[in-house]
Amino acid sequence: MKIDQNEDIIALNKNIYDQVFSKIYDDYHINTTPKHYSQNLFISIIKQMSKDPNTPLRILDIGCGTGTYAKLFLKHLPNSTLVANDISSKMLDIFTSRLADEEKRRVDISCEDASQLLNNSKGYDVICTESTLHHLPSYLEIIEGISKAIKPNGKLLIFDEPLSNPRFIGRILRTIESLVISASFKDVKGGAKLVRTPFRLLGSIYATKYPERARVLRNKANGYPLSNEQREAYVKSEHHDGLDIASFKDILNSTGFTIELEQVGPSYDFYPTYALSRVLGSTHFLLVAKKEVKCNES
Repeated sequence: MKIDQNEDIIALNKNIYDQVFSKIYDDYHINTTPKHYSQNLFISIIKQMSKDPNTPLRILDIGCGTGTYAKLFLKHLPNSTLVANDISSKMLDIFTSRLADEEKRRVDISCEDASQLLNNSKGYDVICTESTLHHLPSYLEIIEGISKAIKPNGKLLIFDEPLSNPRFIGRILRTIESLVISASFKDVKGGAKLVRTPFRLLGSIYATKYPERARVLRNKANGYPLSNEQREAYVKSEHHDGLDIASFKDILNSTGFTIELEQVGPSYDFYPTYALSRVLGSTHFLLVAKKEVKCNES
């Protein structure tokens, strides 16, 4: 039953991203806009992970989508190759359409369930998953698969995933957040107004200095253009309760990883939003871990 349930969620994700979000994803996600805080943070992590940017590395980007972060790997590690994985062929089509000829020669496309890819593909120097694991009901199994597919001394980057919070107040806030998100996709004027008003206000603040961000926020203020069936599928396709960072760390430690960087904080570049979310327990996390060399592997 668990396998069927996992397959259903994966099918939901594939359908919703093929049919809808491949057309509008970058228009509704502020972190895809140029020089966004999360991209600058990602670049700094890339530079820390590889002391020599010209070293050829084999990189796997799980759930790369339209390629915002995959492109950063290609730009800042110019001699490296990349396997771009996503369940949605339409999202991958957008990514490949944005590649220069030189970049295309360094990219292999993988349109399949990440667990299947990890079972059949090994030897990566870097594996990255950005804002993807919360779409996967078996996300801890993916971490176990990554531990087998990555090389000794390889680096794992888990970036911008929602953090679960065991505190009572955190659980209440997560429930409210999920209900409000659901309301924003339906014809519930109160819920929609509650969610969309902050986006309109932020859009006005960004309008002059960051016109691209203002455009994205105005789009979010108008709500996703989804049918009722698509809205329900979208809500089901995500873990709004967040991911269990303690379980992540247990698996990483038990499979030979050493955690080099652990940071809690969302992908927002609006500090008051970060501060509030940190206090309330509704925030995101990133991890960078290194696969240690066993004695018989050295």
